[in-house]
Amino acid sequence: GETAVWASTGSYIIKATTSLNYIDKRPKNDTISESEKENLLSGAYTLVDNENIFYVPELTGIRAYGDQEENVINSPIDLKRTYDIPAVHLSDAGEVLVGMTI
Repeated sequence: GETAVWASTGSYIIKATTSLNYIDKRPKNDTISESEKENLLSGAYTLVDNENIFYVPELTGIRAYGDQEENVINSPIDLKRTYDIPAVHLSDAGEVLVGMTI
């Protein structure tokens, strides 16, 4: 069967099938200000785990997205988990995450 293809833009998370049929699109985070959107490099490098969870760096945190209905490819995108790096662990107030590696 088909699997999901995940993508992120500066503002959105997008989910499609491997035949590139659109499934869903949702805003990354409604709390990002217009000035923060200028740093579109944050979230440029993402990853998908073996359970089809899509991890996206977003400013100073990581967001994990997946199927709203587990293992149902056509289900909407659901924000599963979030992790925000404590400010004490950032080198300065303007620092943002760009990507992740495994």
